[in-house]
Amino acid sequence: MNGMKVEEAWPILQEAIDKKIELIEGIREDNFSAKELMNIYTITYNIATYCPRNGIECQQLYDRYNKVLQYYISSKVLPYFKGMKEDILVQEVLIRWNNYKRMTKWLETFFLILERRRYISYKGLPNLQEASYSIFFNLALDVEVRKSLVGMIHRHSKGEKIDQELLMDAINMYVEIGNEYYEQHFKYDILKEAHKFYCSY
Repeated sequence: MNGMKVEEAWPILQEAIDKKIELIEGIREDNFSAKELMNIYTITYNIATYCPRNGIECQQLYDRYNKVLQYYISSKVLPYFKGMKEDILVQEVLIRWNNYKRMTKWLETFFLILERRRYISYKGLPNLQEASYSIFFNLALDVEVRKSLVGMIHRHSKGEKIDQELLMDAINMYVEIGNEYYEQHFKYDILKEAHKFYCSY
């Protein structure tokens, strides 16, 4: 497998990725065997190890990682948000966020060779987790999600009863994704309310 090309290896990797998605979504229960996992790791290891640090195969592998996550969001996250608003939407976002993190963690196991080979740092690219979280923020956390969270914060500030644990989990999701995204999604006055709630919880 030395010097294996991404295009040559991808059908095997894609089959494994499809299986993992079905496992996460509860469509199937037959988990990976140790042999299957080792085969996936060996393929990605050989692609990354035998290409130059600035080689096209490494870039293609990195791009595929991002595309897999983009596809996962478009097919397994966004469809569930349709027609939802306010607390129900926030609750579903958190369910999908937790599933997405499982998908990311699984993928990172096999694509981490790109970081160990220092390809990502050499090219000045976001690391695997940063890229993953950025994709979720940009594709899944749209205006409607923000409005729902802001609405919950405003209701709380007015003394109305809300699901405080749900709101706290949502704020923690933004913090986990990255403080820059947390601040980007909330205007200054809303950020003050969110911070006040966070500190008083």
